[in-house]
Amino acid sequence: MADMSADIGGDGCERQVEKVTAIAARLGVHGDFIRVPQLAKALGISSTSIHAQIRRGSFPIQHRRVGNVIVVKLDDYVRWFETGASIAAKATEPQQVPQRAREESEVMEVMPAKPHLARRETSKEFKARIHREVIADMRRKGFDVE
Repeated sequence: MADMSADIGGDGCERQVEKVTAIAARLGVHGDFIRVPQLAKALGISSTSIHAQIRRGSFPIQHRRVGNVIVVKLDDYVRWFETGASIAAKATEPQQVPQRAREESEVMEVMPAKPHLARRETSKEFKARIHREVIADMRRKGFDVE
């Protein structure tokens, strides 16, 4: 029977298997999936950075969640690795700050009667001041407020 491996791409498949096997051996992976700690070691970044990028949706490698564990299929990692893409570009993007942290650090301008005496207060202080003013106004109007 004639050798048809060239016709069906057998040579390319063998090379791909060799690449995957070599990378798996280098990473110490014994299955089809890479866990985040192994991936972090391979990429040279922390596990925390990977998890943060996944939460932001900016992690460049396709990943899966299996229960509580995030894994990357070995073939997907090899495919990404072969593109020569850099994870560093994604890691340096500005992080999105959670809503609660934004509210606490956000500063609002309060315009007093004299603009040159403009005072800055955080959104937390602003909310507390508004709350006090509303309570005081309700008491002036005869409402029983604690």
